[in-house]
Amino acid sequence: MKKTTGELKDGMRSACAFLNTAGGWLFFGIAPTTQKILGQEVTDNTRKEIAREVAKLEPLIDLPVEYIDVPDRPKCQVIAIHNYGKPC
Repeated sequence: MKKTTGELKDGMRSACAFLNTAGGWLFFGIAPTTQKILGQEVTDNTRKEIAREVAKLEPLIDLPVEYIDVPDRPKCQVIAIHNYGKPC
């Protein structure tokens, strides 16, 4: 869990680690210590930045990115990336 995409590079290191294990979920917009759902405003630039960072992962992998609306915070979304990890 990462508070914002300001921690995107660190988050991508976690995603890379997931690639080498059983997989996992990476969330942006959730406070790691309290697990409070914060969300963040997601712009086209945010989406492009995430796509650029995902494209840097080797080997190239398709990571589904979901943008989930936060009901009590208009214009805020949680970003969820699911990584399936190593194939068996």
